[in-house]
Amino acid sequence: MRNTALILPTALIGGSLGVGVVSYNALAHTTHSAATRPSAAVSSPVRIRTNAKLGRILTSSRGMTLYYFKMDRRGRSACTGQCSHTWKPLVATRSSLATRNHLRGRLKTIRRPDGRRQVTYRGWPLYTFIGDRKSGNAFGQGILGQWFVATPSLAARTVEPIATATPTPIPTNTAPAPTAAPLPTAAPTVTPVPTTAPPYVPPATAVPYAPPPASTMPAPTPTPTRMSPTYPPPANTPAPVNCIPGNNGGDMDGDNNSEPSDGDGCQ
Repeated sequence: MRNTALILPTALIGGSLGVGVVSYNALAHTTHSAATRPSAAVSSPVRIRTNAKLGRILTSSRGMTLYYFKMDRRGRSACTGQCSHTWKPLVATRSSLATRNHLRGRLKTIRRPDGRRQVTYRGWPLYTFIGDRKSGNAFGQGILGQWFVATPSLAARTVEPIATATPTPIPTNTAPAPTAAPLPTAAPTVTPVPTTAPPYVPPATAVPYAPPPASTMPAPTPTPTRMSPTYPPPANTPAPVNCIPGNNGGDMDGDNNSEPSDGDGCQ
């Protein structure tokens, strides 16, 4: 009856025992082994795989490529808010991480602003990229010149030195030593460079109208009109009293010989 009561506890504690009746000695041996053997280690959240293009790289336990951000500082992530939706932090459920020999001592965690623990490799916070859809993708490599695939040979992230202000020397009241006044020097004579005045160009104006000059040639002399001689009408000269009628009128002129009358009244 006692052995039957031990069936259920034995199955829960041993883990590998089948359902059946076990002796008290077997239960004691199993309990002793469980007490001396360490609890099962949590699987490492980071693996090393070989990428066809990039060689040996770090991946998550699901095979997704892991990246680091150059703007991050040791112990602090600079990718928060909307950035963390595109570049998802690789988070861990506990601060102590189980690692294999080749990653031992290089994986740690930091506390993010939202309280989650993010896995770091040699001081670099690790992320996955939302653009990688399956194992082997590495589409986030080199984005913005700030995001790069994490590799096992990634150099450790060192702490940046804190900038210190240079101390300002305290001024003293020591009077400066007198300095000799410089001797006056004659100002150098500057020879003016002759410049040639540009030729004068009168402003463009309308040319005044000038009438053509009067001709100096004498006016042509009109051709004289030749007029026919005007003869006065014959005067009615009374016939001389000494005309001798008949026989050519006694004066023997033309009108006595069938010519026009000469006005002497004699025929």
